[in-house]
Amino acid sequence: MEASWNPDPSGKHQFRYWNGSDWTEWVANDGVQAVDPIVIPPPPTATTTHASQAVSSSPPPPTASSTLGPGLQIPSCGSGRRLSSTRPPFMCATTLAGVLNVHSPTPYRHMEPLTPATIVSQGGHGTPLVARACSYGDDKYLFLFWNMPNGGSEIGFFALGGEDRLTTPLIGQWKQADASLSSIGRIDGAKIFLLPPQVGYQYFTETLDLAGKAHSEANIAFLIDQTSFLFRIKAQGFVEAIAGSSSAARFMHDLPQGTDVDTPAIILQALGNWDTGIIPYLQDLPWRIRGIQLEDPGGKWDELDPAP
Repeated sequence: MEASWNPDPSGKHQFRYWNGSDWTEWVANDGVQAVDPIVIPPPPTATTTHASQAVSSSPPPPTASSTLGPGLQIPSCGSGRRLSSTRPPFMCATTLAGVLNVHSPTPYRHMEPLTPATIVSQGGHGTPLVARACSYGDDKYLFLFWNMPNGGSEIGFFALGGEDRLTTPLIGQWKQADASLSSIGRIDGAKIFLLPPQVGYQYFTETLDLAGKAHSEANIAFLIDQTSFLFRIKAQGFVEAIAGSSSAARFMHDLPQGTDVDTPAIILQALGNWDTGIIPYLQDLPWRIRGIQLEDPGGKWDELDPAP
């Protein structure tokens, strides 16, 4: 069973994080993340509440500084539009990706127009089969795809920057590509919560695969160092743009200074704790950084061990 948020087997909390091999102390209730150790029960079932394809090999990391507070106030998705299609979820997502490639292509060749989103779904909606985030112009959106008994899809469409952005040409363009797509009302996303993206070992091996490089120890070590450096640069930019250079300097000082496979996840978690309002804008950051790395790697990349 891969790393994911799952119903807490102890019954004390709504969700507990399974790191791929053990239950962790990380729990969540009504969108608030906290710590509560547990006596290890059996592993979770195959049903997961973690929607991202890039899962972490470790639990959600602690905050970068104790001043950031004991838990993460996870933002909910609010109200969204509800759509349906006769196409199954993955086909729906593929069609949408094609529309985005035409009307709002990403700036990098190796960045997909739809990137995995990390959510916790509560209430009556259940866990979507597919969860994806995208940019359309200057706006960011979340799409959740549920599998329907007839083989089609029910879709939740949420504007990550506010409900006023739900009226967009994107849906009309998507309907032109999928004649079966129709609007069927509104969807309440108050119990659908966004988490900072989970970035772990798989993220690095996938990047090496795209670059045609081997999963050697030296390659992984190089990639972790370069990726962590880029995450630090992006984090500093986020904080400086919102709160100024002094706050950015304090934030960077509070981050752990070492570098390992968990460093990007720690930085993302720290950003979410620092300002929960930016969690929606973090959803595509790992994939944007990957796109930057692979756009024109050169230099040290040329010296990496090639894939067999």
